[in-house]
Amino acid sequence: MPGGNDPLTPLAWQPVPGADGASIWPLIRKIDIISSNSYLIATPDVLILIDPGGLPEQAEQLARVIGECRQERDRPVFVFLTHAHIDHCIGALSSPVFASPETAVFAVQERGSRALERGDTKLTQADILGRALPPMRIGLELFPGTWDAGRNIPVQAAYPNGATVTVTYTGSGTAGELPHGRLEFGNGPPLEIYHTPGHSPDSICLGMGELLFIGDILFAANPGVAGLIGWNQEALVRSLGHVLTLLDNSGITTVLPGHGRVVTAPDAERMLSAVRTDAQGLMDIAELNRGRAEQAAAFAEDCMEEVNELFTIMAGRLYYVSYVLDELGESDIAQRMESVIPGDTVDELLEAFSAFADEHHRGRSLSIQLALKAGQVIGKLDRSFRKEELTRIIDPIL
Repeated sequence: MPGGNDPLTPLAWQPVPGADGASIWPLIRKIDIISSNSYLIATPDVLILIDPGGLPEQAEQLARVIGECRQERDRPVFVFLTHAHIDHCIGALSSPVFASPETAVFAVQERGSRALERGDTKLTQADILGRALPPMRIGLELFPGTWDAGRNIPVQAAYPNGATVTVTYTGSGTAGELPHGRLEFGNGPPLEIYHTPGHSPDSICLGMGELLFIGDILFAANPGVAGLIGWNQEALVRSLGHVLTLLDNSGITTVLPGHGRVVTAPDAERMLSAVRTDAQGLMDIAELNRGRAEQAAAFAEDCMEEVNELFTIMAGRLYYVSYVLDELGESDIAQRMESVIPGDTVDELLEAFSAFADEHHRGRSLSIQLALKAGQVIGKLDRSFRKEELTRIIDPIL
């Protein structure tokens, strides 16, 4: 993710740009597959929570903030899921605030709604993460199979205060048009929703004012993510194109992903363009189920053993070249050669993976986590040394 100042301040209320009367409280987490970011929006008429996450303690923290908001002004709570993967929602099952439609209504795209209501462990990725999934009650199904463009659908929710949300669908989803809906809660700013399948069939993006919440589409071409049950390469490429067009034409200034840092729209455009390029080459990928995750973990460990051996060989050769140069009186060049591969960084990364693998074998992490950790470490190793200088000294095949 790009560096620089965060466009939003985590764990603090701040105005939603371009949406009068709305404020946002972002909960931003370090990237992992256990839980997502969460975003709480308050307007005079409603509290909107986007992705309660996968951890009970995260859901409890959100519940406390929601409770404080409702003490100040009692409002209905709507919980929108950018998709039904359990790292975005299962934490809410531990909190009474989210247990009943009288306290919170979950809003999910049709495919995700049905998966959660029947406790589908495949589409929700509960199986690959080794989790059980009790059936969840979904109060508002988004983009149902019977929706028509331009049709107003008033939804009367079962709240003591009789809150109502009106949903209007305006995009047909045909001929390349992005399926689009608008939800209006009283007189406050509307919430825009867009169906963007690919990472999962139920993936949606949500917009309010100048903010766009994009779920996991930014990571949908990553190793360990591409090929998950429900992943679809053709739909992903199409959705990425739609989101890029949206960023070009809708006045969005800030993009809020399901994992990792909030980014500016220009940064998001560059990143999503790169994801689309990667996704276009990901045809005929095998399904990434629990069995394949276990195979990937075993392969990852083999790869890391090979990487360890290769870096030992390369470091030895660099040391020899540096020694010869030093003997010839070229001490400056010798020192530069020693720094082509930062040994301390390499050792730290390899030791970190080894420790993570030990935890995995003790049953404290999942196969998919080990495979993703290997990919993360290899990526950092790849960026840690100066390849142009290295290829002058060491056979590039290494």
